[in-house]
Amino acid sequence: MRHWLAVRDSYGAPAAGSSPPTSGPGVWPYGGPPLTVPTAAPPSPPASPRHRRRVLLAVVAAVVVAALAMTGVTVAAVHARSRDQALPAAGSSNLPTAPGQPDPKLFAPQRDAIARVFAAREQALQRGDLAAWLATVDPRQPALRTSQTVLFQNLRQLPLATYSWSYDTSTQVSGLPVPDAVKATLGTTQAVYTPGMRVRYQLRGFDPEPTTDQYDPLMVERGGQWYVAGDRTRAGSFDLSYDEPWTAGPIKVVTTQHVLVLVSPRDAARLGALGSQADAAIASVVGLWPKGWDHKAVLFATRDSDVFASFFGRNGTVSEASALTLAVSSGTSGPQDVRVVLNTAEAPPGDSFMPVLLRHEFTHVAQWNTQAEGTPTWVIEGIAQYTAYRHHISRARVSREIVSDAKARRWSLRMPASSSFYGADPAQEYHYDMAWLAWEYVGEKYGDSKVVALYDRLATITDPLDSAAALKVEAADVQAVLHMSETSFVRAVETWTARSFQPA
Repeated sequence: MRHWLAVRDSYGAPAAGSSPPTSGPGVWPYGGPPLTVPTAAPPSPPASPRHRRRVLLAVVAAVVVAALAMTGVTVAAVHARSRDQALPAAGSSNLPTAPGQPDPKLFAPQRDAIARVFAAREQALQRGDLAAWLATVDPRQPALRTSQTVLFQNLRQLPLATYSWSYDTSTQVSGLPVPDAVKATLGTTQAVYTPGMRVRYQLRGFDPEPTTDQYDPLMVERGGQWYVAGDRTRAGSFDLSYDEPWTAGPIKVVTTQHVLVLVSPRDAARLGALGSQADAAIASVVGLWPKGWDHKAVLFATRDSDVFASFFGRNGTVSEASALTLAVSSGTSGPQDVRVVLNTAEAPPGDSFMPVLLRHEFTHVAQWNTQAEGTPTWVIEGIAQYTAYRHHISRARVSREIVSDAKARRWSLRMPASSSFYGADPAQEYHYDMAWLAWEYVGEKYGDSKVVALYDRLATITDPLDSAAALKVEAADVQAVLHMSETSFVRAVETWTARSFQPA
């Protein structure tokens, strides 16, 4: 069993205590019978190798897409992260022997044989030897061999510094359960076995450290030889099972000066335009935020909905989102590997509104490794909006409600709380507008130097979000940089909004 984490109930993740799905996109075999689990109490589930600290999701109403000054909105969820631990070799000498688990020696021969299969796959990938790669795939499954050919071709396009497999030593040596209905589809076999594994990869020039994904392959023994008979990367729990673009279907890849871009083949004609837009967006963000990052980004834009959904959640709300930004590496110290994932149904590659969206998302990339856990949400989202619209204020529109409230002086006397920042519109839109306008006010009245100075202080808050200690530091930071109380600051932004903006 895998850890079952709730992300945000309102965005499709399971509520605390809910059960994992028995069929659907998160369960292997995709479209086949449900994955069952033993009724006996399993050992305590391990921490996922790839916990996410924070997800930032750009949400854009379809009616706004036609406007050049599209308002990009983001949603955040907070997660604990665990540092990648060194994995022992696949041999039996390092396998767990906790009470109640089978004797590791009983499974040593097959685990050693399977380890050799994956060593051969790693070598074949490094050499570019498709025949050797396919020699590890079940010869009785032509469809699987076809999909594995696509995976090989995809991986060969990537600037991989490393790509390897190893056993997950926290899982039972006896393997994961395989339903009888699945075994029946494999025909005559000597043995069927599903080890818990990890796949570890690093994108050269873009990832500061390797990323580890959960990987649960289905292995079959025929004629004394073990083969990959099923790729169960979708078999884990709802929100810890990932479809990377290269595992979901064919991709096209381009590496620009600043960005690694992956798209689906149907968007290949737009790949050049998207790469150019991404480079320009990076350059714009660097103009305001030159420090704290390497001026590089990884951008996914695939047509497979499971790729986008697996990074955030699978439900209807996700279809309304344009993009998300998140860290995928699991280290607790040092820089994180960050991804920007476009929902091509809402944000087709190369469209005219893409520059604003990319500037917003790349601001999150730039600031990801410099923000503390206590950075207020209005700071994170507002500063990304400010960076996205910098020098294009006259084209941007804000909601009618926030402008009318500003004219009537109905704004609250403090910035939106992090705990209630996200939710259903119009409240969420109102919070985004208020956060964005606060930074626009600082930029217009005091200049970018004050914007950077205030952000740099607010981004280092380490106290729990919305706690009395955090609010005290926030108020002190505003006072120190702008020489006014936070209440006076909010009132000043309200007055400036009423004077400067007209309702949309």
